[in-house]
Amino acid sequence: MWFIFSLITVLFWSFGDMFCKSTSDSDDKLSHWRIVISVGFVMGLHAVTLLVSDYASGAKDAFRLVDIVTYSPISFFYILSMIIGYVGLRYLAVSIVSPISNTSGAFTFILLIIFGSFSEIDGWQIAGTIAITLGVVMLAIIEQQIDKRERIESGEKIDRKYTHGALALLFPILYCIFDTLGTFGDGMVLDEWELMSEHAALIAYELTFFLMAIYAVIHIKFIKKGNVFMGKDSWKMIFPGLCETAGQYFYTYAMVDKAYAAAPLISCYCLFSMLWGRVFLKEKLTARQYVSLGIACVGILFFGISESFAELGAAA
Repeated sequence: MWFIFSLITVLFWSFGDMFCKSTSDSDDKLSHWRIVISVGFVMGLHAVTLLVSDYASGAKDAFRLVDIVTYSPISFFYILSMIIGYVGLRYLAVSIVSPISNTSGAFTFILLIIFGSFSEIDGWQIAGTIAITLGVVMLAIIEQQIDKRERIESGEKIDRKYTHGALALLFPILYCIFDTLGTFGDGMVLDEWELMSEHAALIAYELTFFLMAIYAVIHIKFIKKGNVFMGKDSWKMIFPGLCETAGQYFYTYAMVDKAYAAAPLISCYCLFSMLWGRVFLKEKLTARQYVSLGIACVGILFFGISESFAELGAAA
């Protein structure tokens, strides 16, 4: 089921990425904290629902408070990478190179193969990882070129610190590093070492994110002296939270089943964010962008073929 769970995660996270971009205001320096509030409170509500369900069914030991501590390093890397990503959404040039962030799937694949004892890897999975990573990197390069050309044609002065300088690369590189560490930790804790159940890991992460959302409210309201919600369209901020929470649910179950394969497959969600932008936000796409998406889809097909062979082998 890891393959199906991974595809569902791609669907939810790609829509979440689109909603984050559409609700982020480049003039609002607190926009990333507002997204944290949205995601954190929805995740907190989902975690409480799971806990109540466990209690009602008699599975009171399905989650323990110590699980939050055990999972805290992974939660830290994930949440930090997400906040960095949300900050990057305020800057067009940074968001254009953001697909680089999702090469973390390929790095996670390599780390899990090196440090794990995963023996089920095959040529189809390697080819799928290469194709998806190639598609993601191609998209980053293409979109950066498009942005530069559009700025020149419009007569806008190009701020090089956001197009070629270290600051432009800082956000995606940091996101990639921390997301790689978090995903690698997930693969080892849930799949390799089996230190805790996927159910406990999910609740631990969601409760941690909920605490982060509480801090975000305090930060905006009392430290920055601002309004937690901005304008009549604030209700739209619920959509990033819903998509992120739903994606996280299926992501956790995909990782516990086959982490080294799920990680690179899920990383291609940014390409589908681009596609949804074309469909729902009427953004124009070039032929080269469609090619990058097509290459990633070929990679997904390779993973599907690998899973089909694995199921046939198990049936035999």
